[in-house]
Amino acid sequence: MWKIKALKALDKKLNIEVDGGINLETASLTAKAGANFFVAGNAILGAKNPTKAYEELLKTVKKKK
Repeated sequence: MWKIKALKALDKKLNIEVDGGINLETASLTAKAGANFFVAGNAILGAKNPTKAYEELLKTVKKKK
């Protein structure tokens, strides 16, 4: 998370993408650190209910803004 925070400190408007290992926990942590783009293929497409998984991830990252 320190890398995300360091980049965000350079420019608050900077878009930061996190790719790999995204799930509800990591999405929350990285969003809180300042990331605003997330690649969550496995967390969504590997879920029993991809629509619900997507909605839960979206809700998680929106809370941290």
